[in-house]
Amino acid sequence: MGDVAGFAAATWMRGIRYVQVPTTLLAMVDSSIGGKTAINLPAGKNLAGAVHQPAAIFCDIDYLDSLPGDEYRAALAEIIKAGMIADRSFVEWLTAKLALLLSRDPGVLDDAVRRAIEIKVDVVARDPYETGERAILNYGHTLGHALERAAGYGTFRHGEAVAWGMEVAARISVMTGTCQAEDVTVQHTLLERAGLLERRPGVEPLDLLSAMEHDKKARAGKPRWVLLREVGRAEYGCEVDEAIMWMAFKEVLGI
Repeated sequence: MGDVAGFAAATWMRGIRYVQVPTTLLAMVDSSIGGKTAINLPAGKNLAGAVHQPAAIFCDIDYLDSLPGDEYRAALAEIIKAGMIADRSFVEWLTAKLALLLSRDPGVLDDAVRRAIEIKVDVVARDPYETGERAILNYGHTLGHALERAAGYGTFRHGEAVAWGMEVAARISVMTGTCQAEDVTVQHTLLERAGLLERRPGVEPLDLLSAMEHDKKARAGKPRWVLLREVGRAEYGCEVDEAIMWMAFKEVLGI
């Protein structure tokens, strides 16, 4: 809803003011922030859109009391992602508090939402149009967006697809020597405890490859990956040898 409203606001009269009032956890910590507004097309995710910053964002976590469990849990992928790319101490906090976060403890939930928002806002403020550093927010999304398209939009929740994308990106990070295996284990444990790795995506390899080639962040048909350096630090714009990429797909996704 926020994407559609934001896209309409960006387009109508060449741009009018709008306010985001996110009522889901995913929207609160991710999609309402940063001004990226877009809609999906059959050719790919978020292909028609604009960068149009909201005049304000209001988050009220009381809305989350009625959020279905699967939707709530899937959104935790974006919270875990925020820590993995930018804040080791937040990852350590999540590891200690995950059970309370899963039970929607109000204090823990408020702290998690606040910190995830702070991380994204900090990155976006330095690079609002994604000419550089903002690309680290795409960790897990190179494959995640492709999974959503290849499986058919709605088959996987965004957070579920991103979680598997994070797993593949982390595996590639180890295989290319940019990250230590123990850092990847931290991520895997968090995602597994959050219940985000229970359903392995069943997609055709060629469909997945086609979706990745049409991703708007691809260059000359080749995906650009965000890879881990360590817990709390990531590197964007990485080219990955195709043999390594497919090896990671086979090991993580079984395809």
